[in-house]
Parts: sequence; structure tokens; C-alpha cells
Amino acid sequence: MKEIKIRRSVRSFEDKLLTDKELEKLVRAGMQAPSARNQQPLYFIAINKKEVLKEISEKVPGYKMVGEAGGLIIIFVRNEEHPAPKQTEQDASAATQNILLEATHLGIGSCWLSTFHNEAKQEAIANYFKLPEKHLPAVGIALGYPKDKDALKFIDRYNKDWVKYI
Repeated sequence: MKEIKIRRSVRSFEDKLLTDKELEKLVRAGMQAPSARNQQPLYFIAINKKEVLKEISEKVPGYKMVGEAGGLIIIFVRNEEHPAPKQTEQDASAATQNILLEATHLGIGSCWLSTFHNEAKQEAIANYFKLPEKHLPAVGIALGYPKDKDALKFIDRYNKDWVKYI
């Protein structure tokens, strides 16, 4: 699969917002990800409004680059009555990888932003969107069209010293 080989983090974007249709394709890809016990515990917020992106970039520590992005997807975990709450982070990670690969497939750059283990980030996002207490922010994904046209190219990261075949 070509997208696995050329996907890279993109942090510099053209001044062009993603369309609603593009965001929907990306969210749909995320929703196709596996989840523990098929609980589907995720909630997505997809943003392509410049003023909202700017506000988030100013309010959430470490999210400055979001102000220049063409879109942002934030994945929340819904922890209410989940039989395996410790696995929701893995569920969010699987959804994130699907979104990153779909973005690459569409020629859209993406950057998996740091997770929300930092309480200040969690509070900033939770307060901004006014979601129920059990909706915990897990992952942010900055999206946009890469400024560098070579941003999505293959770089061989295989290192034989990091694997043992038995």
C-alpha cells in the first residue's frame, strides 16, 4: 500500500481550508478502525473554519501550528460504561492511523499532534467544546495541503538492527 510508505508528518500547509466533503472522508476512515470489543467509543470533531482553528491554536498549549492548518480533527473517547476503558486510547490510535493514511491517499498532509495526557490541554479542549465530562480528548490531527510538494515521498525507515526474526 503506497500510502503507508509515503505518509509523513506535515507541519507546513498552504493557505487553503479542507472541504466538508474531505473532512467527512477522513472521519469515515477513522470510524472504520477496529475497537476493543467493538465498542466504537470514539467521538470526532472535524473543523475547517479558520476562526475556530486560530482560536484553538491560541488556547491549547502546543497547538500553535493548528492556526495555519486547513483543518483539524480531534478524537475524543466516550468513557461512560465502557467494559474496557483502558483500551480506548488504543481505539483512538487505530482511528488516527486510518485518518492519516486516508489523508495521504487524498494528497492531504497530516500531523498527529501530541495526545491530551497534559491536563492543561484536556481542560482547554473540553472547555472550548463544552462536551460531556465523560468525553475525554485523546488525539488531535492537523490537516492541510503541504506547502512542500515533496512532503509526501518515500523515505526508507527500515533498520535491520531494530528487529529480530525468529
